[in-house]
Amino acid sequence: MVAMLAALGICAVMQGLFATTYMSAGHAPKASNLPFGTVGSSPVLAAAGKDISLKLTQYPSEAAAKSAMDQARIYGALVSAGGSNTLIVVPSLSDLAPLISRCDSKRRPGAPDRN
Repeated sequence: MVAMLAALGICAVMQGLFATTYMSAGHAPKASNLPFGTVGSSPVLAAAGKDISLKLTQYPSEAAAKSAMDQARIYGALVSAGGSNTLIVVPSLSDLAPLISRCDSKRRPGAPDRN
C-alpha cells in the first residue's frame, strides 16, 4: 500500500513538472519571417510589420498570389487595388482551419464540407 502511494506521488510530481515545463516553453511564442504575399502597396503592411515579422513577396496580380498560396509558398496575401485592401489567407495552413471550414460551410448554403 505504501509503495503504491509512493508511486502515485512520484507520478503526480512528474506530471506537475511536465505541465509546468510545457506551459512555460510556449508561453508567448512569436513567429518570425512568415512568408506573406502582397499585390500593390498599402500602409497596412507597414503597420502590421511592427507587430509581426513578415517575409514579404511582391506579386503582379491576385491570381499569381493565389497560385503561390496553392503551392504553399505563402500563408496569405494582401491585395491593394483601387483604394481598398483585401486579405486572402490559407486556412488549411492554420490551426484554425477545421473551425473556419465548418463556419464557412454553415455561412454559405450548399458549400461543400472541406473536412
